[in-house]
Amino acid sequence: MQHITSIRLIAPESPKKAFYALNLLKDEKGYHVAKESGYGASVLDRRIWLFPDEIRAFRFYNSKLKEKLNPNRNSPRKYVIAN
Repeated sequence: MQHITSIRLIAPESPKKAFYALNLLKDEKGYHVAKESGYGASVLDRRIWLFPDEIRAFRFYNSKLKEKLNPNRNSPRKYVIAN
């Protein structure tokens, strides 16, 4: 699987050091957006979405990223870029 891009977000105000990681990957089946979330070194949730083309995959990747970085989101957890 070919790695295209990735980003790791952290919630600095989180007592358990919550994180959210997104990866954009490519293989013979198409484009994959993979996410991991959890706290500290513990991954609590892994999901992978498959897209037939690069444009749709990038749109989804960017929408997830924008959603998590929005300082006005309803969730009490506010993320910032870690890497």
